Amino acid sequence: MKTKSVVLFILFMMAFCMLIAIVPTQQNTPGSIDKFIEGWNKKAQHIAAEGLAPEFYFQDYSPEISSMILGKVFPNIQYKFRAYLVTNSIKDGSETKYSVILVTDMGADEVYFWTNGNGKITHTSLFDFKAQQAKTNLNLLRNKYSDIAITVHKGIILLDGEIDGIKGSFILDNGSATMELNRKYFEDKLTDVIVCDPESEVKVGLMRAKKFVWGAGTYLSMNLTTGDFSTWETELGMPILGSIGLNELSAFETKIDYNQSRIELFLLNDKGEYMEPERCSKPVVQCKFSMGAMLPVVKAKIGGKSMKVAIDLGLQANLVDVKHLPKLQKVISQSSEQATPGIDNRVVPMQTGVLSKNTIGKHDGGEMRFAFCDLSELKSKPKVDGVLGYAYLSKAPFSINYRKMTIAFY
Repeated sequence: MKTKSVVLFILFMMAFCMLIAIVPTQQNTPGSIDKFIEGWNKKAQHIAAEGLAPEFYFQDYSPEISSMILGKVFPNIQYKFRAYLVTNSIKDGSETKYSVILVTDMGADEVYFWTNGNGKITHTSLFDFKAQQAKTNLNLLRNKYSDIAITVHKGIILLDGEIDGIKGSFILDNGSATMELNRKYFEDKLTDVIVCDPESEVKVGLMRAKKFVWGAGTYLSMNLTTGDFSTWETELGMPILGSIGLNELSAFETKIDYNQSRIELFLLNDKGEYMEPERCSKPVVQCKFSMGAMLPVVKAKIGGKSMKVAIDLGLQANLVDVKHLPKLQKVISQSSEQATPGIDNRVVPMQTGVLSKNTIGKHDGGEMRFAFCDLSELKSKPKVDGVLGYAYLSKAPFSINYRKMTIAFY
């Protein structure tokens, strides 16, 4: 009996240690790091400077040059930190080194801050891009080429994945900035991090995943954020483990064939060229795009009218901003009000109609139905007049290359 108790105790301690390894724990955050993050989010160098030591420097730059860099960086900051988590602190000579996970819309990254005896930041790895890239290359074991079977359900691409032994379906969604997990399936493995916006009611959960496996490769030791997937699960009528987004897709040229229920992923180098060019076929039409609201935006003709439209893999229908309805009235047929999934995939009644002459470059998608809705909340630069989803994209195989900024049809 005593032996059994000892065995149970050992098993309990092993499980507890595994949990500690998976779940980051919040350490006390130095006020200097709080100030730096506050200043960053407000684009206010004077606030960030309250947390910096006089000798502050960026890796490989003197304090004088680093001060000049700060003056250039802060007015031009393009993103905010949504949340952060201090996971560890150790003595590093006369300084203390803090491991901090910074959460942005593009994901979660581990960054180091060093502080002196007064608790002020002396330097940081925030802009040490070479080290970050080396760490990324070590942890992301991507295939040079992948041919993956997919399920297309209600126009949404689903593919299989496994994270820390849990298998399930992931949505392929280029409108999502990064890979995200469904919070409800990982509650026991999460740490809720410090949210930078004090008025925000959104919980930002962070999970340290040991291993993620999907058709394009194996990823090790990842910091992943979680979100609410209840709308997706209600709409699709099935459990969703998470989503794979823009940050991951940008490493590949992604070729999608809805009719064959397959995607091909071609790993790219920094110039956007194929790592295995012999596997690629020549497209019939190829067009350049810009980026807006994290989506590719192309010049197109909808109903024969020139527009800028976004390409959204996570959208079932085709949408046009309702402000264009008057000028399209003469070419619309079969007009009716229908319950249609909008840009947030919530189904609402919309005015719809069938349009022809819907082209991107020389690729004509043919006659198809569009829904008219208010797209003003889609914060995009450049402004978009419409969004094309499954209804248009399923007409022919196509590919997206984010590094060359091209969309091609085959």
